[in-house]
Amino acid sequence: YPAVRVLFHVNLNPPSDWFAAHPGAQVVANGEPQPYAAPDDPEFLAAAEAAFGAFLTAITEADDDGRVLGYIVSA
Repeated sequence: YPAVRVLFHVNLNPPSDWFAAHPGAQVVANGEPQPYAAPDDPEFLAAAEAAFGAFLTAITEADDDGRVLGYIVSA
């Protein structure tokens, strides 16, 4: 195996057009909408879980040599 470690940065913040369809999911600070989803919004949580799950599935399915040793998820 090559001596390589890869760290993926996955941005789970939705694109601006997502907020148009889910305006209640956007963080508002000092009366101004921010480009972040409220972490407790059920629609955001469902969308983020689906997107992250698809990402992990793609990595796992592409790893036919068993080189992915694990995952570390942090915020």
